[in-house]
Amino acid sequence: MISDDALFTTLTTHWEYLFGAPREFSTPSYIPASGSQSGTVEVVMSDYDDSDGGLLLLTVCDQAIDHQGNCDSQLEGATSISFELIPYAYQLPLICDGTDCSQPITGVPDMPSHPVEVESLPSGDDNLSSPITSGKILLNGGTLKIQEPLILERDQIETEGGRLVLQKGAVLNQGATLKLDNGTLELGDNLTLLDSNLQSEQGRLKLLDNVSLTIPAAVSFREIQLQQKTLALDSSVTSLTLTEPLLIDHAEAGIIRNQVEIDFQGGLKLDQGGVFELDDASKIKINALSLNGGLLKVTANTNLSYSQNTEITVSSPSILNMDENLDLHFQTLRLSSDLQLRFGSETTVLRVNRLVLSGDSKLSGNNKSKLIAAFPDLTQTASSQLSLENIKLEIEQCLDADSQERIILLDGGVLEIGNVQELTGTHELVGEVLCPVKLNQAKICINDDVTIKGDLILNGDAEIHIAPQKTLFYQGSNKFNLTGKHLSILGGGSFVSNQGFQNGIGLNDNLSKLSIGASGTSISHVRFASPDGAILEVKKHG
Repeated sequence: MISDDALFTTLTTHWEYLFGAPREFSTPSYIPASGSQSGTVEVVMSDYDDSDGGLLLLTVCDQAIDHQGNCDSQLEGATSISFELIPYAYQLPLICDGTDCSQPITGVPDMPSHPVEVESLPSGDDNLSSPITSGKILLNGGTLKIQEPLILERDQIETEGGRLVLQKGAVLNQGATLKLDNGTLELGDNLTLLDSNLQSEQGRLKLLDNVSLTIPAAVSFREIQLQQKTLALDSSVTSLTLTEPLLIDHAEAGIIRNQVEIDFQGGLKLDQGGVFELDDASKIKINALSLNGGLLKVTANTNLSYSQNTEITVSSPSILNMDENLDLHFQTLRLSSDLQLRFGSETTVLRVNRLVLSGDSKLSGNNKSKLIAAFPDLTQTASSQLSLENIKLEIEQCLDADSQERIILLDGGVLEIGNVQELTGTHELVGEVLCPVKLNQAKICINDDVTIKGDLILNGDAEIHIAPQKTLFYQGSNKFNLTGKHLSILGGGSFVSNQGFQNGIGLNDNLSKLSIGASGTSISHVRFASPDGAILEVKKHG
């Protein structure tokens, strides 16, 4: 039985017998079913022998006229299926003459107690109740629909850009391989792998129902289409990686992790009605998160701090819920619409390195909510405003008059500005920094051009890493004095003081030390107030 999206009359077949003695095939007989898109093809291979161990290759093409036309496995849309013939796969009949029974030949090897049965069909609807063994199926851009549970043993299915539809799931055993290439696996029931291999890095998984994956290995897909269904990962799955964005647009859609690590390399998009639970930020990595009307729930172990290099974009009114006592850091929050922040306690902390205003927006909370932003960028658009309602916004940098005028305080809205703390550990500076920057045992990263308009103050040894061909412009009114401290400027970029020696780097005592990376790093102005003992060092690396 063959079924296709087009008319049954557009199908033609080609039959070959490989790796064995020459065999002849009868002219195919095409028998249409009641519908116009399915039917049966009957072919007889002559001279079959029980000892045959060759390969039967069937190719189905869908560009014929009244079943007439060339058919080759290299044609677009062609589907090929191969079947390995197993010598003596069936018991020979007994011949009885009334007094005695015997087989017609002798020397036949012992037969297995459960002979293997091979049943498979090309592009179209298929019914499989027995394992596919010792064969290879090449879809070559076509479609193979299997309506019964598939059991694959030792063999291989390659989609080569086609569609494999497993209506009732599959079990792969004993070294079987499912290779999606850039094709699509449509799954209507569970998929289980036992000592087998799934090659799906470039493939797409499309859910036809709520399903589970039991695969004791790392799993990767280019894309997963949930189709408002749920994908459950068995705990045997070591990790799941997606290279394209995952869309969640329904409350019933999602992925049940069961402690499996997930890497959303292409990001995560929550549309209207979509819900995603970030239940352990240490095991879920999200490169980019788009909130387009969805709900993000953060429920993790309390009293722990999590940090992710994630950019959150809010393009339609959305909600972010956080449990009590959580401390979560994101890289960027970009607002062009409203965001509700609902916190479980006043000790819950949400911190972003950059707060970007891309359109009129409102931040609202539940009077327990506080957002901390290190570097605000509120002037990307000409007149956008940010409203605060029942929430505290704490900005660690100074704001100019234009930026302050864009923030509108509604009921319960609180704005704190310039609560500058001394920087320790590793930090990235971006854009314009208006407040003084105090460094103490700190490592500062400059990955793009940055301007510091406040004073630079060194309270302890520090390193400033400036990326090649990038510049840190220092416009503070006072000199950047080292005063007995060790400052390293590395990375291959430039440190430029806009007022020359007046606000340049000063080595003002005999304990001061300035180290400069040798790989293209430059400093515009350095003044030695105490030449005796002060050290200027050029490093070989950095």
